[in-house]
Amino acid sequence: MRAMWLLVLGLGACSFPTEDFVYEATVSDCTWAMDCLEDDVLTFYGWDSQETCQEDRGPVLSALSVGCAEYEKRAAKDCIEALEARTCGDAEITWPSVCDGVYTSCGAE
Repeated sequence: MRAMWLLVLGLGACSFPTEDFVYEATVSDCTWAMDCLEDDVLTFYGWDSQETCQEDRGPVLSALSVGCAEYEKRAAKDCIEALEARTCGDAEITWPSVCDGVYTSCGAE
């Protein structure tokens, strides 16, 4: 029974669908934005709450996969960890470079 439980846990750790990545990345990105960006920047983007940010960013992040043949689950998990590790000292709206490897074999690659 214990071996079965470990197998289930192991399989769950390997499973990280792209929808989960988009959701987690959107939440993390918007949490950072709401906590760290100046009010005038938030106003420029039209983000007055976590929800408005997520409504705006979700489709943008979802579109990253368009034209890509591969989704790298390990890179997606590493990307989420890097996004969650950002601090307000990282005051640019840029993604960690590790996130560049989440979707591969895209378009002209």
